[in-house]
Amino acid sequence: MLARITFRSEVYVEGKTIAHIKKKFEQMDLYNKTAEKENELGFIEINTVEDGETYDDLKEYWDNL
Repeated sequence: MLARITFRSEVYVEGKTIAHIKKKFEQMDLYNKTAEKENELGFIEINTVEDGETYDDLKEYWDNL
């Protein structure tokens, strides 16, 4: 039997600008290398990007960097 499981996580990343934060996020090792290799674990999508204090939507700005 093979089951596909999708899940959502969140992380708060601090930086000087949204561009700096995006760079830090893209360089993060979010998953254990063994899980990636043995279980075909992989990143699918970003659902939201928000200001961590006001929760204002920053996704469109993020996508256009």
